[in-house]
Amino acid sequence: MDNARIYIKKLSLKNFQSHRETDLEFDPGLNIIVGPSDQGKSAIIRAMRWLIYNEPRGSGFIRSGETCCQVRIEMSNGVVVERIRDDSARINRYLLKVEGQEPLAFERFNKEVPLEVRQALGMHKLIIDRDRTVEINLAGQLEAPFLLEESGGTRSKVLGRMANLHIIDAAQRDALRDVGQATQEINRLNEDIAVLDGQLADYGDLEDQTNRLRQLESQLARLKTLGDELQVLEKLLVRLNKVKQELAEVKLTMKRLANVDEVVAGHKQTIRHLSKELQ
Repeated sequence: MDNARIYIKKLSLKNFQSHRETDLEFDPGLNIIVGPSDQGKSAIIRAMRWLIYNEPRGSGFIRSGETCCQVRIEMSNGVVVERIRDDSARINRYLLKVEGQEPLAFERFNKEVPLEVRQALGMHKLIIDRDRTVEINLAGQLEAPFLLEESGGTRSKVLGRMANLHIIDAAQRDALRDVGQATQEINRLNEDIAVLDGQLADYGDLEDQTNRLRQLESQLARLKTLGDELQVLEKLLVRLNKVKQELAEVKLTMKRLANVDEVVAGHKQTIRHLSKELQ
């Protein structure tokens, strides 16, 4: 069934305030509840608000002398939602029946109506500000006609919500926020670029410095080669000095040995003289 045509088909109250057991059937379109004062007309709205919005809380709405009350709504699409409050058994429960699905029971739901129940009923308060909501499905008998006493801004917000224009507004706000953030980021990046350009100006001769560095690296490599060659030459010089020292010692020895023959001849002659004298 088209969601736009879904309506409350039947409302049942049991032991809710002045209603011992009341069944109301509604037709599509406008339904009017009339009757004398203090006969339970306002209690019908309270019962619907209790089931749909979980308001009021507590158990002060249970009929005097009773401990249990029930409110049941049957929608035109077959959805049935029932709310039960039984103080004697400490029961506070939602029952949800959807055609083609297993029945569901919800307890310990605290302040919020269970999400599945809210989705099945399709009735909820419109959030128009952070701390303000508007009921568009229910109104008390002493309340002014819908939105007539509201400000132009509030009426605009409510109608926008009902037409889902708030989605466009939210998208526009998000887009403006994103544009603002992107603009800030662009400005920041431009500032970074300006700083980097200033730093790059200090390296205008970078190519010359690079060539100079390459020359220095080449010279450093040449110096390393010369250093290695110098170490080899130093080792050869040490060996040469050692050889020279050994050669000098040999020459000195040879010089000393040059007069050996004369010394020997002298000794021989001395021996001959001594031999003659001994004879």
